Amino acid sequence: MELVVHGHNVVVTEALESYARKKLAHLARFWGGVQAAQVLLEIERGQHICEATVPLRGAVLRGEARTKDMYGAIDEAVAKLERQIQRYRARFERQTATPARPETNALEGDEIVRQKRFSLKPMDPQEAVMQMNLLGHDFFAFMNSEVGYVNVVYRRHDGRYGLLGPEG
Repeated sequence: MELVVHGHNVVVTEALESYARKKLAHLARFWGGVQAAQVLLEIERGQHICEATVPLRGAVLRGEARTKDMYGAIDEAVAKLERQIQRYRARFERQTATPARPETNALEGDEIVRQKRFSLKPMDPQEAVMQMNLLGHDFFAFMNSEVGYVNVVYRRHDGRYGLLGPEG
């Protein structure tokens, strides 16, 4: 498995990287499609934070944990990823194993219940954050004038902002 471990306000030691690699290697037993993972380790206000991201076929799973020690944070983040992979695998198997059913009026768990269309105004990420805050939303899709792709800015749990965009 290809694993990239980054640190923010923390030195990623060989022991931490080895521990993360060992824990994430167990994810393959739940789903053979786990080929790569990214881990961000950071210390913020005395809390040890582990954010682990695993791209799968058609999905990106993410587990985050905050504890008093980094090893515990890694354990909790990987446990969250294991539960997500089990749910993803069960859903995948249900979709591929069951024949198509006739339409029903009952709501399905993954049914899209609302659609909204909007125009994408070219702007930079800072302007997109401002627009998001003006609208009172937790996320905002826009055409990034710096790269020419559709991006999404979002408000993180820690109050900071994130930027999502396509690879490439």
